[in-house]
Amino acid sequence: SIEFYAPTYARFSNRKLIWTFLPCDLISLSLQYVGGGMSASSSGSSNVGVDIALAGLIFQVITLVAFCVLFADYMFRFLHSAQVGYLTPRHILFLGFLSIAMLLNLARCVFRAYELKEGYDGEAIRDEILFIGLEEVLVAVVVCCHCIGHPGFAFRGPEGEYTHVAT
Repeated sequence: SIEFYAPTYARFSNRKLIWTFLPCDLISLSLQYVGGGMSASSSGSSNVGVDIALAGLIFQVITLVAFCVLFADYMFRFLHSAQVGYLTPRHILFLGFLSIAMLLNLARCVFRAYELKEGYDGEAIRDEILFIGLEEVLVAVVVCCHCIGHPGFAFRGPEGEYTHVAT
């Protein structure tokens, strides 16, 4: 969305952001998959698998925090610029729900790391109410945020062409 709003307010180009955060995401997910696979193949008795999966989750949380900080910095700079006057209600809806979805996803990842820190025998991993509230409900709300604040609604003009806020 940076390219559609005001790329000059971003500290890094889209290309640098993609080449930084995409590999970080792949690394964190790979660690989680490997750790989960090791744990599953050992019927949950492998602490090595739990530790690897937990490392992936912690790395994901660190990466998401860094991304959220960069996004907040960009939004602060953009919202204090003259170009903010070009925002339509659709754009405000998109940016608002995108922000909510990012924060809820971060909260979910923090919960997942907390849940796994005691392994598969821990109390948090067996608390079904906590799991439903901080996993299932958060995922459902994030999906709803992306549906309500869909970028297609924000960037599609009256004739079906995609618009830019930055002039």
